[in-house]
Amino acid sequence: GSNLPTVAGVVEIIPTTQLPWIYDPVHINGYSHPAYDEMNPNAKPIVNLLGSSVGTANTAGLTLLPGADGSQIRGLAIAEWTGSGILISPFFSAAPGGITIQGNHLGVWRGVFYRGNDQDGIHVVGSDGNTIGTNCQAFLGCSGRGNLIATHGRHGVHLDGTSANNTVAGNLIGTDRYGSSTFVPFGGATPNAEWGVFVGPDAANNTIGDFGSVFVPPSHSTPVSSGNVISGNQAGGVRLEGDFNRVYANRIGTNEAGTGALANQGPGISVVGDDTTIGDLGAGGNVVSGNTSSGIVFDTPTGFTPLRVRVQGNRIGVDATATAPLGNGSSGIVMWGNHHEIWDNVIGGNAAAGISDHSYSNEILRNHIGTNGLGNDVGNTLMGISVSGGNAQIGAAGAGNVIGFNGTGIAIGGSSYDTTVQGNWIGTDGAGFDLGNGNEGIYATGAEYVIGGPGGTTNGLGNVIGHNGGVGIEARGFVPTIQGNFVGTDAAGRDLGNAFEGIYAESSPGGPPSAIGALASDPDVDVAAKGNVIAHNALEGLVLDGVQDVALRGNRMWNNGGIALDLGDDFETDNDPSDFDGGANHLQNFPVISPVQTFWNDVTGNLHVRYRVDSLPAAGVQYPLTVDFYLHDPWLAPGDQARVFLGSDTYTAAEAGNDKDILLSPLPGTFLPNPYGFEFGGLRATATDADGNTSELSRQNVPVPEPGTSLLLTAGALGFAALGRRGRTGRALRSRRRG
Repeated sequence: GSNLPTVAGVVEIIPTTQLPWIYDPVHINGYSHPAYDEMNPNAKPIVNLLGSSVGTANTAGLTLLPGADGSQIRGLAIAEWTGSGILISPFFSAAPGGITIQGNHLGVWRGVFYRGNDQDGIHVVGSDGNTIGTNCQAFLGCSGRGNLIATHGRHGVHLDGTSANNTVAGNLIGTDRYGSSTFVPFGGATPNAEWGVFVGPDAANNTIGDFGSVFVPPSHSTPVSSGNVISGNQAGGVRLEGDFNRVYANRIGTNEAGTGALANQGPGISVVGDDTTIGDLGAGGNVVSGNTSSGIVFDTPTGFTPLRVRVQGNRIGVDATATAPLGNGSSGIVMWGNHHEIWDNVIGGNAAAGISDHSYSNEILRNHIGTNGLGNDVGNTLMGISVSGGNAQIGAAGAGNVIGFNGTGIAIGGSSYDTTVQGNWIGTDGAGFDLGNGNEGIYATGAEYVIGGPGGTTNGLGNVIGHNGGVGIEARGFVPTIQGNFVGTDAAGRDLGNAFEGIYAESSPGGPPSAIGALASDPDVDVAAKGNVIAHNALEGLVLDGVQDVALRGNRMWNNGGIALDLGDDFETDNDPSDFDGGANHLQNFPVISPVQTFWNDVTGNLHVRYRVDSLPAAGVQYPLTVDFYLHDPWLAPGDQARVFLGSDTYTAAEAGNDKDILLSPLPGTFLPNPYGFEFGGLRATATDADGNTSELSRQNVPVPEPGTSLLLTAGALGFAALGRRGRTGRALRSRRRG
């Protein structure tokens, strides 16, 4: 109170024995001293309670025991005790609860000398409903002052035993009293020796940080938050071993402004418990950046496997505005366990991956990884997303991630399986801007994964993959299912070309039938729906090397620098007699189309085609063959391209090697206007055997003039968009491929 003597501007209480334990409700109010500046948010306490003269081990500055429910401890400096600064504990009965601890300096003397207590700053054992720092409520805003908690021998705040429903908010934990540094001239280093906040294995339903709202008439409220600054601590920022705990609105590993790093020496947040929530939309998001290790780790010590962790609305590895990198020393998020939800975060600037997923059955949706909603470059050094677990869902229709400026966009490792990648923008965004990853858009070596989906070019399941410095999609290991994606372009036909091939697969077959596009058995309606759109890439559209039984049907390809479809990664491969080889897709022979007998039938209104396939059943070719026909616009790009799928025909073993006549019925709008004054398409075809081995495209130039041009011409947006495209050849650029 005001009758305590002041020396050098402070009151010092230095007992020589342990202070009495508190069994009754008390209100200890250091604010009441007249010298205390309540208007200054960084005011130092006037009343200092020092334990430096107490020789008894494990002695806390203040000990609150059963009966002290509802006590309030405000405005004290508590330092140099051999136990914790404040201890709330049971003693032969339930611990007291509902205690408020605000505006104190724990581990700091006179506001400038950082002299920590030997154990925790605040140790709560089996106690419920306490407020440590500020208090936020819906429509009432936030009230009360946070505590400064620094330089302790163990944790800053320790929620132990069965402690539940406690709130730790608005505090500075591990920094100076301005939240701007972890070193002070007179006091030395400020960090706590272990965790900033440690929540034990039986402590549940606690909140680290807080947010509420202020009602703003006439019809809405404004969110407000009172997170902690938890930075500089030696083991890490926050450790959550109990279940159902929440972490909101904190700065973890940064200064109070969220503009500079004050690194925790381990991870920013370590999660062991189940059903943990980290962040929320709006005011509830954390900044977890600048830490020496990873930003957030779902940990697995001694067999723990955390379940159902949700990470939402956070900025991880970037500053508080999410416009500049402020990376963690390893990955942004490292996941073990299963059934986690990673939604709506900005994750960038990290030294390894944005997200490193070693767990199972997780959802990664609507995040910006390596960039933000403004298109800024905050790339992660290695990968945007790295997957080595199973059953991951990366994006979904209408809920895709934007993944740009990373080393590689998505890397699916060899130990992963059943990963689904859908609805993402990889190296670009919905406006087509260049956010290119430095290497591949997707690099996949896992088993039985799905990239895109049937109808993906119209229903949102397909990914848009463009502007990347390597291959758009590179698949090794087991060939996946790759369907309905835009690779090097988007639905508007824009030039988003990747610097190498659109899709490159060098894999081993295994599991269910594999396809890049449609399966051998799919009817025409599914072929059109499952094909990928592959355009504007610097090398070939699609390369298959060193693997058989991979169907390559229905892919629409144009204006790629090399040929559209390459078996063996050796540019064009000629047909050979009888046809059964050991190369990619057994180097299945492509169809040979007769230019003389391919024409419009003006009576039927159909395209008459005569073709044959020189593949013999006796040579091991599996019949029947499915022959797919495509339209190529020779003025868009040289070489063998396939802009439009026209339909298919079944070619039986009895027909092998013989000419066959069929009719095709292209839809109105199939042909594009030719700016050079004549309208025609070049007919192309592939052959796929019953095992799924698809050939290269046929190569002879078979012009197909379009009848009724005045009725059938379309605006030709795709054709005009490609005019003026720089000339490129696959042969000239092939030496740039990485090994």
